[in-house]
Amino acid sequence: MTNASYQNPKIRKHYDVVFPIVNTIILIVLMFVTLYPVINTVAYSFNDGTDALKGGIGLWPRMFSTNSYSTILRDSAVYRAAWISASKTVIITILNLFWTSMLAYTLTRKEYVLRKLITTMLVLTMYINAGLIPNYLLISRTLHLRNTYWVYIIRSAAST
Repeated sequence: MTNASYQNPKIRKHYDVVFPIVNTIILIVLMFVTLYPVINTVAYSFNDGTDALKGGIGLWPRMFSTNSYSTILRDSAVYRAAWISASKTVIITILNLFWTSMLAYTLTRKEYVLRKLITTMLVLTMYINAGLIPNYLLISRTLHLRNTYWVYIIRSAAST
């Protein structure tokens, strides 16, 4: 297609009509593919437990029941886990904002001599990770933080 034919009002109008239709169809399909697993999981959660073992539940539960939710919410471990997750998120966010802003301010100073070296070291630690086992050994043997609350905080607050 040449540039002159694209400027033709009849052809241009054709493209202006086709693109929104195709775009809408593609986005609706993507929305369904994305939302179906979530809706299916919610349907399983509201279905009776013994009936859910049979499978075949689609977008709506066959035998509606809230027994799963009442069983989970009676357990105090759920509230403790929710508290740990929420407090960990707040503390880590505050600490990361604090440390990152201090480091960013320092590294933006052109007169700072070690700026390029420290930036290179930080970028390399993001690309090259020690792995799961060395991190576990560091936490459990060296720092003695296994089965403590601080294992979440210290490790995440010192990350790049």
